[in-house]
Amino acid sequence: MLCQGTSQSGNFLKTFLHLGFNPALDGGRVCDGIYAHVAARHTNVNTRFAVPGGGGLRTDHTAFGQTAPRALAADYVDEVSGRRGGIMRRCTQSNTCPKFFLGLSGTEFWQLQGSLVLTDACGLRDLTQPDNVRIYYYSSTQHGGAGGIGSITWNPASTVYPRGTVVEFNDTLGALFIALEDWVVRGLEPPPAQCRGSPMARWCAQTSSSFQPCAV
Repeated sequence: MLCQGTSQSGNFLKTFLHLGFNPALDGGRVCDGIYAHVAARHTNVNTRFAVPGGGGLRTDHTAFGQTAPRALAADYVDEVSGRRGGIMRRCTQSNTCPKFFLGLSGTEFWQLQGSLVLTDACGLRDLTQPDNVRIYYYSSTQHGGAGGIGSITWNPASTVYPRGTVVEFNDTLGALFIALEDWVVRGLEPPPAQCRGSPMARWCAQTSSSFQPCAV
């Protein structure tokens, strides 16, 4: 089965996988493939005073919690918190990890914690993604909208950024969903992921900088 979620429902699918719910009763997988579309965060559940909803638009993001790990790899180690294990840890243990697509628009990077899945906790190093994962960036797009000049509006009283975009990702989303189906059903490799992390990570790699923003 292919599972797809957009925005909050995509966040739910990531949390579903992180909490270890992908094993089926027959020993197989609930979701053979997952496409989390414009889904940078997690659903804030399974924690005290959880707030499952919310768009994460508070500038400090603490109102909506982020108790799940930032990275996907099962062996990920967060060097700041000391937490071990990424989103794929439990499905790796049960051998039920799906083929996994994560698609991110510009809004996810500017507003919704999109870079967290790409770099280490200090923002200095690009993370190596698992073999069953592809991360795609819809360049110059926003979180939603039909596209075109007519779709752009801005009401400062209700949003911190203009809504709408000249560029839309609908055709890209459709093509990538077919690629995910081909990967799951036919074993055909999807386009390689070329989405990289923060400019800080690339700058440090190029300059061999000893700058440590996480140092206390």
